[in-house]
Amino acid sequence: MPALGGFASWREKHPSILASRGIPGSSNLLVTPFQTLESEQGARFVDFAGWSLPVSYGGILDEYWAVRRRAGLFDVSHMGRFLFTGADGVDLLEVLLTNNVADLAPGRGRYSLMCRENGGIIDDVICFCLAPQRYLLIVNGATREKDYGWIHSWLSKFPSVQLRDATLETAMLALQGPQARTMLREAFIEMGLEKAAEELAALGRFRIVEASPGDPLPLLVSTTGYTGEDGVELFGAPPVLQQLWSRFIEQGAQPAGLGARDILRLEMGYLLYGQDATEANDPYEARLGWTVKLDKPAAFIGKDALIFKQGVGPSRMLVGLRMQDRLIPRTGFPVVEEEEPVGHVTSGGFSPWLKRPIALAYLSDFAGEWGSRLEVLIRGKRIPAQMVEPPFVDKSKPPTSASQSA
Repeated sequence: MPALGGFASWREKHPSILASRGIPGSSNLLVTPFQTLESEQGARFVDFAGWSLPVSYGGILDEYWAVRRRAGLFDVSHMGRFLFTGADGVDLLEVLLTNNVADLAPGRGRYSLMCRENGGIIDDVICFCLAPQRYLLIVNGATREKDYGWIHSWLSKFPSVQLRDATLETAMLALQGPQARTMLREAFIEMGLEKAAEELAALGRFRIVEASPGDPLPLLVSTTGYTGEDGVELFGAPPVLQQLWSRFIEQGAQPAGLGARDILRLEMGYLLYGQDATEANDPYEARLGWTVKLDKPAAFIGKDALIFKQGVGPSRMLVGLRMQDRLIPRTGFPVVEEEEPVGHVTSGGFSPWLKRPIALAYLSDFAGEWGSRLEVLIRGKRIPAQMVEPPFVDKSKPPTSASQSA
């Protein structure tokens, strides 16, 4: 495998790809550097937040089980990647994010939120410390431009900070599943990256390794994901990740699309921003209060509002629903209790692990009564559901059999 290259050389060789990735003059959907490789695997593409992304490669269930049992490979290049450099970078991030940033050592990351002054959630993000005065912020693809504008509006207060949106000049893959780290180790050894391979093998969650220090566009690998499985996410120069894509496929990784990814995250109770949380929601009702550090020294944006909201408690709460019928609840479907509306579904789907539909829903006047019986209105029918606390899947137990779900 050739040495890792920087963005400048890749830009000279692939001007047409850059044009379709959002460079001025193009009216097309944004495409990722993997589209040709994905087409060769039979990908079916959809418009997702302005990007052309695979929804499946012919079998969403096959892709789902590949991730749960072996390894699945996702193109997640639509996710936003912002780089912060400068002496004031950590101070800016402390103001922007609800969770602690200042205590992050190099090589560590943390899940957090960005909020408005009123406590509404702008986005959920992951912040990594790459080195002193150097941070990487991963944001949702659908909110990338909004997030960048929000962050940029605060830059004048932190003059030493340089903010760079590296999304269109890099690519991003997620290799997820029980065999993911083994595949990564084998690929890295072939690339001559033995040190990074050994380091990653021993790391826990939310760690990040710079696999090619000193490269103009270094290869970064984090022990994160959106599936509930062990695995990694890789960021770097498109030519390098294209070759890694091909190598992972050769090793037996199953390419997987948005359809499988949505089922996997829903089973774990992971939120999808724009459905399960928006600016109309605060962290406490979205069950993300654990990301809000009211005792941190920085006066982060929304802190005063969130102190008040924590004191009065949420008027609604995001909960899990385990359905008692095979009809699937969809976004917006009403939830009722004793014929009175009490909430609405935000995300729903069929869980292959449980062999039944599941959903996330906001309920008003939530009293924390897990196990309560409710109903969801589906196609004019009242379908029984049990209120449960996510995650839905306990992976220490085997999947539900067909007879158990009957």
